[in-house]
Amino acid sequence: MCGRYSWAQKKVSTQFKKLEIPPPPTSVSYNRAPGQEHPVIIKTTKKTDWSMAKWGIIPHQKLASSRLNPINARIETVREKSIFQDSLLYRRCLIPADGYFEWQKTESEKYPYFHYLSDLHMFAMAGIWNETQEEDGCVRSFSVLTQPASSNLLHIHHRMPVIINPQDWSDWLNNDSKLDYLLSYYSQPKQTLDVHQVASKVNHVKNDGPDLIVRSTEKQSTLW
Repeated sequence: MCGRYSWAQKKVSTQFKKLEIPPPPTSVSYNRAPGQEHPVIIKTTKKTDWSMAKWGIIPHQKLASSRLNPINARIETVREKSIFQDSLLYRRCLIPADGYFEWQKTESEKYPYFHYLSDLHMFAMAGIWNETQEEDGCVRSFSVLTQPASSNLLHIHHRMPVIINPQDWSDWLNNDSKLDYLLSYYSQPKQTLDVHQVASKVNHVKNDGPDLIVRSTEKQSTLW
């Protein structure tokens, strides 16, 4: 799964120019968490643009058994879930990030690891979004699609976010693109990520700053 990520906007990708969108809104955070609003790229009938959206998709009709708004959707089954189907067909989005966090579980502890591209450039996670009417107005929300983790990450967690290659950004946003092909192609990882352990300070949502992604030696992994 993906339950926390970073986008500090240090290296904003030139690929955004191909989408013909304005510069991203200023939104720096090294510890982006569910329930918070984050910048995403969406395409409406009018144009492709940035939007602030709450992490944890809010379905139009919330299921009685659903306690939380889903922050992730498995790419293998996203078409089968009624709460995701409409968004998958008509409201796909890109979530910019420069890394994400995952926790390695041992018998008694959980240790955070930061996952990132070797060149430290940003990437775009595949997402779906929705728009609902709430008491305080119209609210946009999103979920991150996940896939099986690449082999070098399995000792930490068996899932990872779907990272869309820059050449496919437009197709992912375009409702007329070949969705079957995209879901099949991205059912397995297309990017190789580096990873290192970070301090447990990231466990607390209130903490933020570049020190959260710095390598830590609080303990040595024993699950390689």
